[in-house]
Amino acid sequence: MRLKFTIGLPCLLLMASSSVERHASLAATPAASSGTLLWISDIHFDPYAGGQVVKLANATRTGWRDHSEWGAILKTMPANQSCSPAGRDANAFLLQTVLGRAASQFSRKPDCILITGDFLAHDFNAEYFSKQQLPDSLVSVAQFNRFVDQTLAHLALSVARTFPGVPVIASLGNNDAYCGDYGVRGNSGFLSATHRTFRRYFLPELSMDFVKYGGCYATQIPGTHHKVVVLNSVPFLSGYPESWSIAGIKPLTSQCRPLRNVELVDEVDWLSRTMAACRTDQRVWMVCHIPPGVACYDGTQNWSRPVPHAAEQRPFVNAFSAFYLQHRQRFAGILAGHSHNAEFKLIRDSRLGAAASFVLMAPSIGRNHGNNASFRTLRFNRSTLLIEDYTTHWLDGSRSPPTWGKPFSFAATYGQPDVSAESLLQVYTGMLSGARAPTGMTVLDQYFSDYSTRNGASNSKPRAHYRQAVGSIIGP
Repeated sequence: MRLKFTIGLPCLLLMASSSVERHASLAATPAASSGTLLWISDIHFDPYAGGQVVKLANATRTGWRDHSEWGAILKTMPANQSCSPAGRDANAFLLQTVLGRAASQFSRKPDCILITGDFLAHDFNAEYFSKQQLPDSLVSVAQFNRFVDQTLAHLALSVARTFPGVPVIASLGNNDAYCGDYGVRGNSGFLSATHRTFRRYFLPELSMDFVKYGGCYATQIPGTHHKVVVLNSVPFLSGYPESWSIAGIKPLTSQCRPLRNVELVDEVDWLSRTMAACRTDQRVWMVCHIPPGVACYDGTQNWSRPVPHAAEQRPFVNAFSAFYLQHRQRFAGILAGHSHNAEFKLIRDSRLGAAASFVLMAPSIGRNHGNNASFRTLRFNRSTLLIEDYTTHWLDGSRSPPTWGKPFSFAATYGQPDVSAESLLQVYTGMLSGARAPTGMTVLDQYFSDYSTRNGASNSKPRAHYRQAVGSIIGP
């Protein structure tokens, strides 16, 4: 199967209407010109916190309780009765605190919820198979897989109970797999199980493409006639799947190594087939976990895997950006996560000498990078998908007990009319020139205060790479 970056087709990255059965709630006529959504990312939920995970097992300790019982049990564990400390993944207390705060920010239900991946804690499989917390009866591949399924279902149910009836558009992250970090692969059963969970709690019309193409799917944006396409961007990384590791866990070796990997060429073929059904009046948001562009933390290119089956072995990001820019009038931006920090990147068209589009990256709930837990509320124009503004809500983890800090919006912080390629380019220009933001800080200092959601860290490494990271997604 060869790479197909087909140019000149009428639309980009849109699902054929026959492959999606529309849910009634998505077809309603918009009540106003502006829509709202809740955006959360990188939950990294840790059910092992406190060493009492065995309480989630059944009475005979031969299996795991249904996820519907987990909430009440988790509350009884001392480790879940206060907030996760800095440097740790999210416990049940932190998750429920964030969801409760998020619900209080909407006078009416948001149009939808966006989750940009990494539901599971870091080292999820290594912790499970360490046997430090579990009897031998639970230390098997089958029980581990069920534990992953029940953890994801618990998270999905927690979101659905907090926001009943609100559609959730979710992407998979690199930690979301049976086979370990960066181990998402076909035919393991994980995609099928997660598809059932997402259909049950998130999106009843979720396409089977999710199972066939590694978590990829497209759906209509609630309250609009526009679309969102969700990609699994893990295979775009250099070295995938060679970089995948199961940390020497023998029980997983037989399950994971022989299985067919989720292939980059599979996703590209899927994109090629889904383009043709686009109507000329539709725009699209692209959603993924790992964004294209240079990583602010270390200055490396995220999507650097060579294009397969191509005469010229250039990085995938080069081919993708040319493809994206060819259809830039269709795109309303790329929404991602992964770094745990609040970043943006500009997609620049070298032929025009301007910013053609952008990537927004949401900060995380998990605190293992030392950041404050946070989420975003976002307002957008239902007709154009222009992002009118977003507000970041953050939990000051340095206080005891943790306290919600003053939310900050993009428009007010940077004195911009909206969140567009033009506005973000103005912010980037201000970062380079030493200009001051309306807050009185230099734009660069303000950006890095926002970057870490007010955690006060020095951010020395990201500051060293911000020029190439923010302005870096290359043109054709």
